[in-house]
Amino acid sequence: QQQLPDPGLPRTSSSPPELQGPLYATTFADPSILKGKPMYTRILVAAAAAGGLALALRVLTGSKELTWRDFLALSSNTDDEILDAVAFTSRFVAAERAMESARPDALFHDPYAERLGGQTGKNFSKKFADHTEWNPIFNWREYHVTWMAVRTKYIDDKMNAFAAKWKQQQKSFQIVSLGAGLDARAFRMDCLRDSCRGFFEIDVKEVNAAKFNAMTRMQATALCPLVTLAVDLAKSEIKPALLAGGFDISKPTFWLMEGLTMYLTPEVNASILGQIQQFQASAPQALCCGFLGETKNAGVPFHKAPTEMHDWVVDFGFINCKVSNFGDPELNYGRYPATRPPEATNCFLYATSD
Repeated sequence: QQQLPDPGLPRTSSSPPELQGPLYATTFADPSILKGKPMYTRILVAAAAAGGLALALRVLTGSKELTWRDFLALSSNTDDEILDAVAFTSRFVAAERAMESARPDALFHDPYAERLGGQTGKNFSKKFADHTEWNPIFNWREYHVTWMAVRTKYIDDKMNAFAAKWKQQQKSFQIVSLGAGLDARAFRMDCLRDSCRGFFEIDVKEVNAAKFNAMTRMQATALCPLVTLAVDLAKSEIKPALLAGGFDISKPTFWLMEGLTMYLTPEVNASILGQIQQFQASAPQALCCGFLGETKNAGVPFHKAPTEMHDWVVDFGFINCKVSNFGDPELNYGRYPATRPPEATNCFLYATSD
C-alpha cells in the first residue's frame, strides 16, 4: 500500500505546482521535510458532480415546492468571502455547530465552525427554525440546532472511544468520512494525534475546493495525515479511490456517514456497505451512520425503520450494532425535552465487525 506521512509531522497548505488548483484539497509533508526536501501526497480526483441539493432542501424543510430560486433567496452569500455557495448545505450545519460551540455549556468546541458556516449558514438556520416552529412533523423551533449538537457530540464520543481502544493496543488506525462536507474533525479532534495514520475525506469536488480555500485562509493544520478524495458517491465506488489515495486495508478503520444515507438510493447505500464489508477480513471496521427512520420520510431515496436498519447492517458483517433514536439516552445529552418522547425521524447507529 502507498505509505502516508507519519502522524504528527508538520503539515503545509502550500502545494507544489503540479498540485495547485481547486480540485486538490490537502497536501502534507513526510520526514524529508527535515532535510528541506518536502514530499507531497497527490490527492486523487475521481469524479465531478454535485447534485442532490434540491432534495436536501426538501428533506430539511419538508417542502416539495422549494425551487432553486427560492434557495438562492434564502442563502445569499454576498457577505461571505471564505466559501462558495456550492457548499451551502454544509454551511448550514457548520453554522449550527458554531452556535453550540458558543454556549457556556457546549457539548463540544469547533473553533472553525463559525467561519465555515458564515452568515449564509446562520441565515438559513434561522429560516429553518422559523419553519420547524410550525411544521407539524417537528413542532419545535430548536429542533435542528439541537439535533446538530447532539449528533456531533455522539460522533465525537464514538470516534474518541474508537481511537482510545486502538491506542491502548498500540496500534494505528484510519478514519474515512463519506460526504465529509465542511466537517473539521481532522483539525480539532485530539484523539487523532500520534496514532491516526490517515483521515480520508470523501465528497464532491466543489465542496472539497470550497473547504480547501476556507481551511487555507484560516491557516488550519490537520492533526493527522489528511487525504481528500473527490468522488461522486452516487456514481462511483469508493474502494479504488481509497486504495489509490493510500488507504491501508490492514488498519482498523472508523467509517463515518453523518448525514448521507438519506440522499443515496438503497442500491448505492448497499454498495457502500458491501465495499466496507470487503475490508473486514483484513482488519476490524467500525461504522457510525446517521439515517432517517420514520416512514413519513418516504419522499427521500433511503429510509429504514430502526429495527430494520439494525438487521440490514448486521447482514453486512457487523456483529455488534446499536441503533439510537433522537431523544434516547445515548442520543440526548440532556438537550432533548423531557416531555417529548424519542422520535425516529433522525437516528444513528454504531456497529463494529469485531
